[in-house]
Amino acid sequence: MFTTILCGLFGAKVTKPGKLRSRQDGYAVKSSLEAEDGILYPLEKNFFFLPKPPTLILHEEIDYVEFEWHAGGGSNMHYFDLLFRLKSEQEHLFRNIQRNEYHNLYEFISSKGLKITNLGDAQPTVGIKKVLENDDDDAVDPHLKHIKMKLAEMKVTRR
Repeated sequence: MFTTILCGLFGAKVTKPGKLRSRQDGYAVKSSLEAEDGILYPLEKNFFFLPKPPTLILHEEIDYVEFEWHAGGGSNMHYFDLLFRLKSEQEHLFRNIQRNEYHNLYEFISSKGLKITNLGDAQPTVGIKKVLENDDDDAVDPHLKHIKMKLAEMKVTRR
């Protein structure tokens, strides 16, 4: 109602949040771009990062998306990075997204028909494999069981 009034009075276009809901029931996820911490908003037709540098990535400009899991160990295994490769060959790497946001982001990106490149690899990267084999965090991430089942299904369908 409020947005309808704004549009009518000022002729301004109002961008509504996307269908993604974060684990904290918000419309965005915390991440870093370059050296700046901020918030990544997955919207219906684009991704928007605030505060610095404000970055708008249109879905139609995205060539592919890649989820990058942190290899190694310790607290790094609780985070992943999200790489957007644009058709112009420019890349945007959003770092240090909490692992429990993976399922919601994956579902959102898949629902938009965006290409996800590293899910179909024959051999998961060491970081992904290590994260999926680590049972210590099952209580932290309720979607981990679902992710493990999907990975097992992918292996079965390839045979």
